[in-house]
Amino acid sequence: MTYPVNMVSLGPGEAGLITWKGLQLLQAADKIFYPATGSQSRALDILTDLQIPLSRLQAFRVPMSKARSETHAAYRRVAEEVKEAYNEGLHIALVAEGDANLYSSSHYISELLASERIPVETVPGIPAFIACGALAHVHLAKQEEELHIVPGTITGAEIERRLSEKRANLVIMKASQCEASIKEFIAKHPDILLHYFENTGIAGKEFYSHHPEEIRARSFPYFSLIIIPKQI
Repeated sequence: MTYPVNMVSLGPGEAGLITWKGLQLLQAADKIFYPATGSQSRALDILTDLQIPLSRLQAFRVPMSKARSETHAAYRRVAEEVKEAYNEGLHIALVAEGDANLYSSSHYISELLASERIPVETVPGIPAFIACGALAHVHLAKQEEELHIVPGTITGAEIERRLSEKRANLVIMKASQCEASIKEFIAKHPDILLHYFENTGIAGKEFYSHHPEEIRARSFPYFSLIIIPKQI
């Protein structure tokens, strides 16, 4: 029997937040590819908590580099490894933190596999900003409000522009990439409510604050996120 390659979303960090379907596919897989940067892997921590046997796990390295050529070369390598395992008739899964279709390296790998006519199925998951909203009891959008999700390349001026339109709640992913801009914005607008999160779902590392000076004093880690409610 030939199985499609399953892109399984792990959710935001807490093992219990994976979907039941995702867990079933991981338990049935012969080989599971997971992302790692250097010696660390949040995905591996989740898989370990889910009691997936280490013998079925294979890491693929994602370079933490601004040079996209290096990153895409890494994607091509893992796609080739997945292709080889698929051609051997193995049941393959590749996991993604959060949701596989939201700022995820797995999407690039999925496209490479599809170009080789390898069937791919994606299992959705809970993205980080949903878990953050739950943690802080933040209603992300109500009635006719909009929700804008932007990467960490946003500038302070762009944040001001979006908020001045008074149309949308704003989610900033990977806030560490624009840490200086965020802190400048807070200094300039200390009265604007801003929710800051680190490592949501990770026991012992999770942090949340809406206090301006406390946020400005933090050194933003890779897994950091900002929610700014719509201005009335």
